[in-house]
Amino acid sequence: MSRTFHIPTLDFIPLEADCLRDLLADPAAFLKGIGAQATVKEAVVEIAHATQALHARLAAAYPWIGYLVQEPDRGVLVGTCAYKGGPTAEGVVEIAYHTFPEFKDHGYATAMAQELLAQAFCHAEVNRVIAYTAPAVSASTRVLEKVGLVRTGDFDHPEDGPVWRWALSR
Repeated sequence: MSRTFHIPTLDFIPLEADCLRDLLADPAAFLKGIGAQATVKEAVVEIAHATQALHARLAAAYPWIGYLVQEPDRGVLVGTCAYKGGPTAEGVVEIAYHTFPEFKDHGYATAMAQELLAQAFCHAEVNRVIAYTAPAVSASTRVLEKVGLVRTGDFDHPEDGPVWRWALSR
């Protein structure tokens, strides 16, 4: 039996400095401006603050930033994804993704991870993409397996504690 899944068409809205400024100044106007429903306004504001702090800490620049992810046909924000910084000297980038609860199990996380991988590997300086998950089989580990990452071992992450490390090389 084949394991097929649908990957929805999504828009990735780059959370660059000016976008974050506008979003934090007036979240309702920002969401209206991108044609998104405001059902996740509080979550989006939290994401904007966290993204702003991450960008400041890492001096992040496009494309190595965070993104809001929207399903344009319905005008809903379904989640967020990000690079956790630009490529290291060894050519490694880390990805992360999050689907809002009401949109889980619809292929959005898989689509986000696939897009981050595709975009990363368009850059010659990227040799490997990594991700971390909680140390247990979960929806997130299944997403990483679907998009080709393999578990490379356990890792004691400085912020998250014990995690599984996943990787895909060029």
